[in-house]
Amino acid sequence: MKHLLISLCLIASPMVLTAQSPNRFDVNKDNKVNISDVVAVINYMATGKDSFITRRYTVNGVQFQMVVVEGGTFLMGSEAYTDEKPIHGVKLNSFSIGQTVMVSTTATTARKALLMGFVFPLAMLLTTLLFLLATGQTEQVAALAALAVLIPYYIYIWTQRHRLAASLTFSIAPANS
Repeated sequence: MKHLLISLCLIASPMVLTAQSPNRFDVNKDNKVNISDVVAVINYMATGKDSFITRRYTVNGVQFQMVVVEGGTFLMGSEAYTDEKPIHGVKLNSFSIGQTVMVSTTATTARKALLMGFVFPLAMLLTTLLFLLATGQTEQVAALAALAVLIPYYIYIWTQRHRLAASLTFSIAPANS
């Protein structure tokens, strides 16, 4: 899988790096080099079909363009790395991927979400873990207790989800690419 992703990135990187000359890698002829062109190249490599399919969706009055990535079968794995053995065939169904969108919110909302989602739980976990290790508890007991401390916190967050949803708002819109 690592090799497949690296290969795709290497193929796509000239497109991204040469965005100032869009005619060279503008597969879908929209005068822009973006994710749509990369997906079209990947589709062509995977299926041999020279197709470029998009679908438009409207959510809350905002239109989004979705690019269809055609499914197919490919080999995944590597004999070079033990965690990637064995090489095996994988069938992937077709799916759609959204073109670039912009998610925006206020700085206050972003800080609040960051604190509630990452900082408080991490502080609770580390405080419990370090305290229990300092008092002579085994690593296993300290680790389990530190994780257990998070359960009431996440239960509280879940019970307050409607109130939090009202206070943590954001907007989504197509990005100008």
